[in-house]
Formats: sequence, C-alpha cells, structure tokens
Amino acid sequence: MQDYAIVTDSTCDLPLATIQEKKIHVAPLTFSFGDEEYRDLPGGQELELTTFFQKLRSGQMPTTAQVNLGTFTQIFSSVLQSGQDLLYIAFSSALSGTYNTAKLAAQKLASSYPKQKIMVVDSRSGSLGQGLLVEVAAKLKEGGQSLSEVYNWVADKSTRVQHWFTVDDLNFLKRGGRISAALAAAGTILSIKPILNLNKSGQILPFAKIRGRKKSLTFLVEKLAEAFENPKDEVVYISHADCLEDGQELASMIQDKVGPKQIFLQLAGPIISSHVGPGALGVYFLGKQRPA
Repeated sequence: MQDYAIVTDSTCDLPLATIQEKKIHVAPLTFSFGDEEYRDLPGGQELELTTFFQKLRSGQMPTTAQVNLGTFTQIFSSVLQSGQDLLYIAFSSALSGTYNTAKLAAQKLASSYPKQKIMVVDSRSGSLGQGLLVEVAAKLKEGGQSLSEVYNWVADKSTRVQHWFTVDDLNFLKRGGRISAALAAAGTILSIKPILNLNKSGQILPFAKIRGRKKSLTFLVEKLAEAFENPKDEVVYISHADCLEDGQELASMIQDKVGPKQIFLQLAGPIISSHVGPGALGVYFLGKQRPA
C-alpha cells in the first residue's frame, strides 16, 4: 500500500503531543492583535496561550485569517516530495475558506506529482470535532487502512460528529454577527448563556437560550445523552476557552450521566477562542446525524 500523510489545520485544537505521536502535519491559520500577527502553531509557540487569554480578558479583540495558498503549497509539496500521498482534513467549509484554498493548492500541484494522490475532505467540523476526525483517521491509518478508505470514513462520519457549545461572553458572538447588539446587551444583564450547534453543512446555528452557567452545562449534558448512540464505545472531547474548572465539572457530569469510554479535556486554541471568547465550553462526540 502506498504510504500517505494526514494533514489538517490548526483549528482542530489537538494537543502537540497527539500531533507529534500521530505524525500529523498541521497548516496554521493566523491571528492578529493590531499590527502583531501570529501563526497558530500546535502548542502556541508564537504566542503563549496564557498571554493570548489575558489579552482577550483585557478587552483586546483579535482578527483571524485562513491558511493561504502559499502555505498550503509549501506543506503539500514537502509531503509529496517525500514520496507520500496525502489526505487533508479541512476546517468546515461553511466557516472558513480554508477548504477551498486547499483544493486550489491540490489542483496546482497535481501536474507536478502525477503519480501521487492529493485528497481533500471537508470535515464539516471545527475545534475538537475536527480533532476527533483527525485523530481517528490517524489511528485508522496506523491500523492499515488505505488513503481512500480513510477519506471515505471521514466523509461519511463528518455529519455525525456532534458539536454542542455554550459561551460566557456574548460580545464575541455579537462581533461575529451571530447575535444582535441588543440581544448581547440584554443577555449579559440576564445572564443568558446561548447554546449553539452545527448542522450537516457545518454551519453554526443558535439552538437555545439558557439562563445561568450551571443550567447551560446541564443542558449540554442532556443534549449529549440524547444524541449519543454508543457511549460505552466512544470518546467525548471537551474544549474549554480558559475555564478549566468548568470543563472539569462538565466532564464529571458527563461521566455520571452516560459513562463514555473516555473523556478528553483540552484547552481551545486561539482561532476558535477568538470567535467564542474566554469561558466558552464545547462537547464533541460521534453520535446521531446532525440536523439539516
């Protein structure tokens, strides 16, 4: 079987140890505070995450940018030059242009490497939902599955990766156009914690408005229990935007409610956190089909 590499982008939020162990190539998105631009590298080497969240909490609002064509061309070329084929698992095309740019890079390189395969698949996911697909894909590769088999698995399972999350600061959703300024102001006063999820296309949709942090965590657990199919065989991924204690509490609640095979808790990266703000919490798992 022809050897191949798995490539993804930094919105997968997987820890550096997993990326290194599974030999995953990561294309970095970028984020900026004013004129200072940083690459979102695994482990946060260009800007420590503690510093990043301090900036967020002080009121500084970053901007983010997708992976550009030159970066993709460089990363893909390095893989192809080593003699490997490649599978790129992209951040949801409904949330970023990264998927389409990767397709352009693949088309650009196809004539230079006619004997090698470059396959690009839309994860229709983000954060650790995307990370779940990437990590399992790497395990399937280790188990001997071919490039086409892993591509098909990701494409098939992408709309079954459930994303349920809540935010603590409504101003970040307001800035991203997810809610109005009036709703953000009223919600802050009333301690409204919106629940959001992803549909089959990978778009973020508002789902419910819950009053109070504790109730929002309970709601997340309830939605997880409803959408899970085989909890004893599956891993639950939890991302937290600099709110470790709440993440640990949520993990404990999930363990008591459904008892999954494993619960993986990870700090969210700067790209995702730039849009949801500090205090956001998300749960990701393989379950029932998402809504249309």
